[in-house]
Amino acid sequence: MWSFGKPIIRKNTTKFRANTFGFYTFNGKGTVNTYVNSKQESVMDFLKEIRYNNPFKHIIVILDNFSAHRTENVAIT
Repeated sequence: MWSFGKPIIRKNTTKFRANTFGFYTFNGKGTVNTYVNSKQESVMDFLKEIRYNNPFKHIIVILDNFSAHRTENVAIT
């Protein structure tokens, strides 16, 4: 909408920063969780959660080139 000045937009929400991890499956149990940070410990915890929710299934995980994904501890997990 056109106006002479910049409109004031009021929002009744608060800002919440969350690192969301998601694992989506075709035939299994998908998992979504939020963490305080995206460090290697959080990635390792999430990979363990994926395995816990899908104990008897083959799992293929695709990770991007984020530095926490490339650590030796994450590769071992």
